[in-house]
Formats: sequence, C-alpha cells, structure tokens
Amino acid sequence: MNKADLKSLEIKKLIETFIVYKDYMTIDLIGIFFHEIMIYATNFYIIKNNKKTYIGKINFPFLNNEYVKEIPTLNFDDSIRRKTSTIHKIIKFIQFFFPFSSSIDIEGEGNAFFEKKIFIVRNFFKYKFNQTLNTKIFIKDKPGQIHNLQILLEKIAIVIDIKEKDDFILNFIKYVNSYISQKPVLSKSDILIVGSNTNLISRINSAIYLSQGKKVICISHGEHSPYVIDEPSTGYGEFSYCSDYINFGRELDYSQLKYAYPIMKLPTVHYRNSKIIKSYYKNHKNIKYINLKNSTKILYIPTIFSGNARYGPFRDIEDDLYQKWQNSIMSLDYNINYKVHPKNKNEPQSNYQKIVRKNLKDILNKYDFYLLDYISTASALCVATDKPIIYFNLGQRNLLKEAKELLKKRTFWVDIDLNKDLSFQINKAIKDFNEIKKSYVNHYTEKYSLSENNKSAIDILEEILNKT
Repeated sequence: MNKADLKSLEIKKLIETFIVYKDYMTIDLIGIFFHEIMIYATNFYIIKNNKKTYIGKINFPFLNNEYVKEIPTLNFDDSIRRKTSTIHKIIKFIQFFFPFSSSIDIEGEGNAFFEKKIFIVRNFFKYKFNQTLNTKIFIKDKPGQIHNLQILLEKIAIVIDIKEKDDFILNFIKYVNSYISQKPVLSKSDILIVGSNTNLISRINSAIYLSQGKKVICISHGEHSPYVIDEPSTGYGEFSYCSDYINFGRELDYSQLKYAYPIMKLPTVHYRNSKIIKSYYKNHKNIKYINLKNSTKILYIPTIFSGNARYGPFRDIEDDLYQKWQNSIMSLDYNINYKVHPKNKNEPQSNYQKIVRKNLKDILNKYDFYLLDYISTASALCVATDKPIIYFNLGQRNLLKEAKELLKKRTFWVDIDLNKDLSFQINKAIKDFNEIKKSYVNHYTEKYSLSENNKSAIDILEEILNKT
C-alpha cells in the first residue's frame, strides 16, 4: 500500500471518531460532509506530496498546486439554484388534474436516471411525482457541530502537515455553511428515490427524509455491485443515508468488507438483474480461448484521466504516468483500438491510429479481445462476454477478496510495476497468455450482476412501495 493510501485511511479513521450521532434521526454534520472532507484532505495531501504540478481550476473541495502552496481565502456562493427539468414540468402539469393519495420525490437525473424514468411511466397514475430542488440542510445545534468540525479539521491539518492552517479550516467551514439552511427543511413526499449518495445534494435530501422518519430508496449503477470495490467511498457513499438499497447480483457476506462499511447501519438490501449484462452474458461460464496475434481485433478500454480531481484511497494514478502506460499499450505491434472514456477531458495522443468514440455497448461485440486496467462499468460489460481478457492490475482499486478471486479465474491477471519497464511487462504478459493457454471461467457475472430472482430495479421498487 502506498503512502497516499495509508494516509487516506488514517484520515478516514479520524473522521469516523468525530461523528456524534449514530443514527439517521439526528442529522450529523460530519456524516453529511464525510465524502467532501475525505476529498479535501486527501486531495491536499496528494498534491502536496507529488512532484507533478496540478494546475487545473479549483473545483472545491478539489484543489490545485497554487492553493496548496499558499492557501487563499475563498468565498462560496450561498444561493445555489436548481431548476425543474422539462420532463418534470410536463409531469407536474399533467398530474395536476388527478388526485393522488401518495407522492414520491425523485432526486437528480444522473445515476439510475433510466430506471427512475421507466418507474415514473409505469406508475404515472398511481403516485404523484415531484422533483427535489432543495440544496440546503438544517443542522440542530449548529454552533456545536461546526465547532466539532473545526476541531476535526485542526487534527487533519496536523496529520497532513499544514503549518498555516487557519484558512485551510475556514475555507471548508464556509463551504459547509453555503449548504446550511437557517430554518428546518421539510420533506414534501412519503418516499425519496435517489441514485448514488456520493453526490452531496442527493445525500443532503436523503438525510432530511431519514431524519423525518421517511423511506429513502437508493438505486445502484454501474451494471455490477459496487461492493466488488472494497473502498471507503463505496461504504460512506453508496450504502449510507438510505433505508433500502437496490443492488446488482446476489446476496453478499458484508462481514468480509474491510473498508467499505457504511457510516450507520446497513440498509435493507435488495438484489436485481442488470438487463444489459444479461444480454451479453447468455450463460457464458466458459470463455473462448484464442491465440493473441497481430491480426486479432483488440479493444483497449482505459479509465478517465483524473487531472487535479484526485483523492484517496485506492482511486487513481497521476495523469503523466497513466499517459505513459497508455502509450506503451498503444505502441504495441498489434491491432489495438483505443476506446475513449466518455468523460475524458484529455484527448488521446494524436499518434494513436485507431480511436473509438462510440458508446461501448454499441461496439463491444465487434472485437475479439479486451485489454483492461480498471474495474468499472466497462469491465463488468467485458467480463459478461465470452471474449478473452488481459487485466493489467495497476494498483488503482482495492477489490473485495472474493471478487478479486473470481476475476482472476475469468481474466488473465497481470500485476504491473509502474516503476519498471512498461513495454517489457506488457509484451511478457501477451507472450505468457499465448504460452500458458489456461482455461477461463466466469462466475463473476452471476455473482455481481445477475440476481437469482431475475427482477429489475423497477420490479423491486414497486415491491418496496407496495409494502410501505
């Protein structure tokens, strides 16, 4: 484990000791901003202890070299505004003419938007649907909780060796204050449906509903269970601040988690199918073996460049090193196509001859072989096929032990030392793949993407609501 990961875990443990309220009935300020505190502290540490210059614009709590070198005094807009989407304006207009006994709030249009949209269509005349526009949270004993946050930030400043810590502390407190309401915020509906609670606004509204005894249903995304990644952000982001969680795959033994446990108690977990994964899988337990040749159609699917939006633990590597790695892959004398990440702000190198920009779901079956170096939605899709995969482990994620074991049976797993000759390691991996000719089997997809009950997220949502 590298120094940044160790320091990040130290910071996580410190934050946990400052959470005052141990259930959702009283809103805990540090619990709400757990993710942002982690970003702020670990991003500062990573930038401070890296030779690379991070010149990207400050997107607080993500920082840059200028901020770390001489912490400025920042101010934050206290008037965050959200607008009703066009689709919700239409829903509101039509539903105005119908009486409803129950209402549901829908949070955000990002993660799980498709499932939420289908659910609305199927239940349009059963529930009144509202879009949450609130961005503020009311904190009881605000002076006391702000003081508690201040003490935590002082201790974090010591942990990451900040000498002039006043503005480091003050800036974060002002950032937090920009989200605090001066009067209680009331929930408008009986139920709140959200995507990922790693999003601050989703977490704020989820906390409000839970504190008022309401049900919050969180829908997972990414086409496989987020718990294949045993990392803190999975626990405090995905499994926290919800009463029910609709997961992919099959029941897990959560006692095996080392880092990804939630802030409070586990929600009630429901398991469902990934429709897109099921369309690729088709009982592909046994994987086709092909000899990797110069003519083989290969798709390389890297992840996004992080820029200065880095935080720990286990998240990423610096862009320059990742670019060097990608150059080593793309300089191979093989028929390799480079799949551009849809959210990438960095353009791939101009000397890459074969660049693919189409949606991965539309082109995946056109290739015979996949090269992966990150666990994500893309990896879940590739694993579900019967095509061979070389997985280059760059040390960017911390996998659940069981998930790692299943991936090693499904893929040709290669541990890479980024401090050594990259081209040599890649060529050796391909040579070993061809010579070893081992058999591969896929138990990962059924475990983490496909449920035994064959239900969709919509089916489970309706079941939960019918029991409410």
